[in-house]
Amino acid sequence: PGPLPGRPQAEAGEGAEAQKAGRRRGAAVATTGNAPVPSGSCSDGYYRNGTVIFNCGAQSGAAYLLLGGEGGGGETAAAGLHVPGGVRDLKLSVAAGEDISILFRDHGTGEAILNSSDGEASADWRGARIMCSQSSNASLRHWNVSMSVAGVVPDTLTLEARTAEAIVVPSIANITYSYAEIVNCPLVPVGCGDFARYKARDLVFNWSEWAESQYKTADAAWGGLCNATMESVSGLSPGPVPYYMWEAVWSKWPAAAYMQPGWQEAFRFLDELAGSPPNGYVDPEEFHTAFGLAGTFLSMFTWCETVRKTHPDHLTAWAAVAGKNAESLNHSQWEKKVWVPYEPPDGFSKVSADESFVYTDADSDGIVSQKEFDNVFNKCRPSRTGGFIMANTTTTRSTIVAAEGSEGGQVDPVAPAAPPGGGQQPLVVASVDAQGNLSSGTNCLYNGVAYVGSAGGASPSGAG
Repeated sequence: PGPLPGRPQAEAGEGAEAQKAGRRRGAAVATTGNAPVPSGSCSDGYYRNGTVIFNCGAQSGAAYLLLGGEGGGGETAAAGLHVPGGVRDLKLSVAAGEDISILFRDHGTGEAILNSSDGEASADWRGARIMCSQSSNASLRHWNVSMSVAGVVPDTLTLEARTAEAIVVPSIANITYSYAEIVNCPLVPVGCGDFARYKARDLVFNWSEWAESQYKTADAAWGGLCNATMESVSGLSPGPVPYYMWEAVWSKWPAAAYMQPGWQEAFRFLDELAGSPPNGYVDPEEFHTAFGLAGTFLSMFTWCETVRKTHPDHLTAWAAVAGKNAESLNHSQWEKKVWVPYEPPDGFSKVSADESFVYTDADSDGIVSQKEFDNVFNKCRPSRTGGFIMANTTTTRSTIVAAEGSEGGQVDPVAPAAPPGGGQQPLVVASVDAQGNLSSGTNCLYNGVAYVGSAGGASPSGAG
C-alpha cells in the first residue's frame, strides 16, 4: 500500500532510506517537510478542542492521533474521537503503523457497542447500524480499521484507539472521514469551544516563566521541547508543531496537568502570535514570542519611561504614535510606528516587536486599542515616593507579595486590606527599593491582571 491518507510523501530517492528506517521503527511512512495538519478550523473567538471538527453540511477530511508518548497513552491511545449525535451516513477509516483496533462506546452510558478486533462485524445501536472491518499487512506494518453508520448517529459515539502491544516508539494514526450532513446542526461546531483569551494569555505567561527557567534561549527551548518531541515520533521530523503533537510538547511543563485552561487553548493562543493568522502550527517565530513573554515587563517599563520624557500624558502620546483620530494599531502598525523607532537607554535591552505587541494587546484580539496603550503608558507614572504606581490605583500603600504558588510559577493575587472605614478595596501597588529597583516578588497590576516581578521578568498571576 502507498502512503497513509493525508500524509506527505518522501521525495523519490532521497527519502527511501528514511522510509525503510521509519518502518523498522514502526511507522507506515516517513515524511519530509512539515507534518500535516488536520482538516477544519474554528472561527475567530473559538479554539479547537476535538480531534475532528464536525461542521454542518456534507464534509470530508483527515485527522490524526498520537499513539504512545506523552499525551498519547501507552497501550491505549489517550486521544480518542467523539462523533456527535445527528451525523448522517458516517464513513471513517483509521490507518496506523501499529497493530490497532477500535472500540466503539456509547458515550453517555460507557457501554461497549462493538470492537473491530472481532473482525468484520456489525451492531445495532439505538436504531442505527454500525459496521466495521479490519485489515492488516504486518510485513509492511500497515493496519487499517474501517467503519460506517447507516443513517443518523443517535447520540455521541466514542471511538477508542487501542494497540495490541505497548508502544516503544510513538507513531501517528491517520483518520479519514466523510458524512452527508448533521441533523439539527449546532451553531458552534462540535470540536470547537469558546476561546477565553485572557485566561489563555495568563496561562502562556506562566508557562513562559517556567520555560525561561529551564532554557537559556528560545532556540534552546525550541530544540529541547519541540524538535525533540517531533523527532521522537516515527515518520515526523523537526519543524512546526501541529495540533495533535502540541499536547506532548506542553506536557513537559510540570504544572501542565494542574493548570486551566489547558494545552488546546495554549495552542490556539500561540498559533496567532508573531503577527501571523492561525495556520494549524506552532512555528519557531510564534514559539520564540511566547518564550519571551515572562521577561517582557521590564523592557516595556523602560519604553514607557522613554515615551513619558517627550509626552506629558497618554492622550498626547497616543496622538503622536498612532495619529490624532486613530482608534487602534494592528501588528504591522505597532511595529512600524512604535517599536522600530524606539531606542532603549544604554544598558537596557529591547524585546522583539512581537513580544511588546502581545504584552500590550491585553485581550489578544490582534489590535492595540487606545485603552490598552493607556494602561501601559500609565504603568510608569511617577509617584511621590519615588517609585511608580499603576493606572486606576486607589491607594499609595505598597504591598509586597511573596512569589510563592503552585508548580510552574502560578501565583495567586493577594488583595490588600480595605482602607479604614470601608470603601473601595485598594489595588496592589508595586514596591521599589532604595535605589528605585522593582522588588522581586512584587505584584504589578496591568488592566486587572497581576504580574509577579522577578530578576527574569514578570509573569501573570491571575485575570481580573
